Amino acid sequence: SDMTAYVALQQAEFGMEDDGYTATRHQREVGAGYFDDVAVEEMDATQDAITAYLQDRKANLLSKITTEGKLDDATEAELKSAIEDFKSANK
Repeated sequence: SDMTAYVALQQAEFGMEDDGYTATRHQREVGAGYFDDVAVEEMDATQDAITAYLQDRKANLLSKITTEGKLDDATEAELKSAIEDFKSANK
């Protein structure tokens, strides 16, 4: 799906970080039902863990998503695979 409008909004948010605004980076957000099986009370810890996992082991993927500003089929498949790997390693 094309994320052009979101990327434009996000770039504006990044520009306000010097003024103290904390931007939410879209590659840190999880959706598409990947974590429907995680209990609500475990989501904060899971979000922290998946963010650290992706930053540590899939930094190129996060960079690609940020640079391209969209999640094409190939990138989404790569993200889904990374999430599945994370979930398998953290059962």
